[in-house]
Amino acid sequence: MVARRQQNIPESTSYTILDASPKEALLLKTSFWSLTQELATFSFCPTISSRIAAIQAEMASRAVELLNLPQGYPGYILDVGCGSGLSGEVLDEEGHIWVGFDISPAMLEVALDQEATGDLFLQDAGQGIAFRPGTFDGCISISVLQWLCNADKASHHPKARLTRFFSTLYSALRRGARAIFQFYPENDDQVQLIMGCAVRCGFEGGLVVDYPNSKKAKKFYLCLFAGQAINGVKQQLPAALGEDEEGEPDEHGVQYTSKKYGLPCHIMQSSPDTCH
Repeated sequence: MVARRQQNIPESTSYTILDASPKEALLLKTSFWSLTQELATFSFCPTISSRIAAIQAEMASRAVELLNLPQGYPGYILDVGCGSGLSGEVLDEEGHIWVGFDISPAMLEVALDQEATGDLFLQDAGQGIAFRPGTFDGCISISVLQWLCNADKASHHPKARLTRFFSTLYSALRRGARAIFQFYPENDDQVQLIMGCAVRCGFEGGLVVDYPNSKKAKKFYLCLFAGQAINGVKQQLPAALGEDEEGEPDEHGVQYTSKKYGLPCHIMQSSPDTCH
């Protein structure tokens, strides 16, 4: 468990995003809990945070669904970038036991204040994780993976950090388990970097894009398989939601939300031969 820090974090004040577009939804991981210390000297209007929590819960529920665990099976799940424990609440509701880590001490403190049931620890995903092989039945992560593509420090090398993370995660998952990452890719190169590192570490799988024709509802889920299940049944990439809504996808497939790039991304089944 991470030690509780002796700092004051408001328990009743909350803030919200007026329009939960994909870019704005990135604030789900940097909501008022992680900004409290920096913004403590400023005055601004608090509003209702239930909208943010609802979006987070919706994405976490979808991630748990994509794990495809047996009905009624109490899995042991890793929550990467667990933040204040919102995804953990979804795991609790589904009857799972979970362990979560986050890079932000302030977010973990809030999780402790909220009496999160999961075991929590402070960790940078880019440094990898240290668990016994086959520890977890699955892994979920909401709005975190894209940050590993950034070089926030001179010592940060995205490819090395992604490789370290995926290699240690692959080891920590039981064979056949899934890892589901909801994330916001900036461009095609970023997706190829992430996919390539994951595949080189042993993962199979691909990208599932829900509601691909909606600017606000579109969500990207990287669905990775840690090998095939022991029963020998080959895992298939799950179907996306809402592909027929707001018109059929055009010939270029799904488009990224970034207007700067606007590069196409086809929903793919990855293999060592398709990711380099």
